[in-house]
Amino acid sequence: MLTGSIASLGSQYVIGLKAVNCESGDVLAQAQEQAAGKEGVLKALDSAAVHLRSKLGESLSTVQGTGKPISRWATAAGQQQNFRNSLTTQGR
Repeated sequence: MLTGSIASLGSQYVIGLKAVNCESGDVLAQAQEQAAGKEGVLKALDSAAVHLRSKLGESLSTVQGTGKPISRWATAAGQQQNFRNSLTTQGR
């Protein structure tokens, strides 16, 4: 199971990811990154995900070759949602 957390420390954010064995509850790996502000949260989450995947044994070349930065798909998803919302508000 993968769990995540985000905590605000003033203007900074701490992002944590943890991989846990569902049967035993043992922590398999964990990663933590800091972001200087809201704008840096997705980049920090990307970095934490790369570190976690590496700690779980995935090769760095595979992580870099298959990983798509969260900021890219999150931005695209947000743009799609904004477009759908604008259609709804226009009565279409």
